[in-house]
Amino acid sequence: MLRATLSLVLTLPLALHAPLPGEGSEVSIEALDGTRKAIAIDGLELAEMGPKSALLSFLPGPTPAAPEGGFELRLLSGDRVRGEVVGGGEERIDLSLVGGLFASFALEEVSLVLALDDRDRLAQLSPPSEGDRAWRRTGGGFDPLDGFLLGFSPEGVLFEGELGERLIAWSELAALHVEALEPLSPEPGDATPISVDLVDGSRLRGSFAGITSGALALDRGADEPLSIGLELLVQVALDDPRLVFLGDLAFEDLGPNGLFDDGFGLAWPPRVDRAVGGGPLRVDGRTHARGLGVHAPSRLAFDLPAGGTLRGAVGVDDSVLRLPADGSVIFRVFHAGELVWESEELSSGSPAVELPALELTETGRLELEVDAASNSITGDRANWLDLRIVRAGR
Repeated sequence: MLRATLSLVLTLPLALHAPLPGEGSEVSIEALDGTRKAIAIDGLELAEMGPKSALLSFLPGPTPAAPEGGFELRLLSGDRVRGEVVGGGEERIDLSLVGGLFASFALEEVSLVLALDDRDRLAQLSPPSEGDRAWRRTGGGFDPLDGFLLGFSPEGVLFEGELGERLIAWSELAALHVEALEPLSPEPGDATPISVDLVDGSRLRGSFAGITSGALALDRGADEPLSIGLELLVQVALDDPRLVFLGDLAFEDLGPNGLFDDGFGLAWPPRVDRAVGGGPLRVDGRTHARGLGVHAPSRLAFDLPAGGTLRGAVGVDDSVLRLPADGSVIFRVFHAGELVWESEELSSGSPAVELPALELTETGRLELEVDAASNSITGDRANWLDLRIVRAGR
């Protein structure tokens, strides 16, 4: 069973943020029990995160341009990090991230390296059944090279194939599939694990080491914590079983995901933490780090491992504003086969609408449905924003 803390279908404007980061702007701090407070970014000091400060939300400024020749790392955690490769070694790859940040990633963390200039197409290149595979640019296509990754350097990837060792220059590399290694085991301790979403779509994980002097300190196991300017942040969340984003859970796409449900229309499969068109999740000018992007009609199903409170928001993606067709959709939430929440008709350009807090019991399937409304369905790009299961006090 599921019950809403509000006894009627309700839509609330989502207005959690102030103007762009800088003097006079604010950060929203949300507790596990759902209470929120706004704190001025100027002079923000935070020594720890926990039940009373589980989710920090910032309104980001313009995203800096991606570096030419940059790469995207896809990590075994499911996270993605973008930047320019500046070095590495046998067991690590070093990146210069957005805003001039520098971070190293252990080989055990990495599953795929993609050139940023065409990452969606390159992501379709197949991995080998075993070992590593490098895809090299050749004329208008890509050639695979199977073998073993030996390490990274500022010049390129050192790779061993059938013909021996060779250096694949970064300008030549299109994609690199890395065979999964034994995952790193975090050392036990009192540190608070967090996930940090940056303005370019990158996500970093580590331990919270405080916010002071306009920067977040993120401990990733290096000699010194990584100092991240608050202007580069979209969201900081506890990496904790008490706060679980639906995008991190397995789900079943019940379809349809084509425009006309006839098998011939353009397919629009759902995307995690991205709009269905591939861009960032953006509604009414605000970018959201977490969520699910779909095209109506759509239906997604989750078999939840435990209960809690469902929170989040919905809206039509701003990418529709660049199309000749408007978007208009209706969102619905089902639990255990019952309709428990339904939005009004939402249109492109409208503010996001917040769900009422929905209390879920331990059992029952959760289904998220989006239907086309009054306008042409070609613009019905819908976003489930920041959907999360919160288990305060559990």
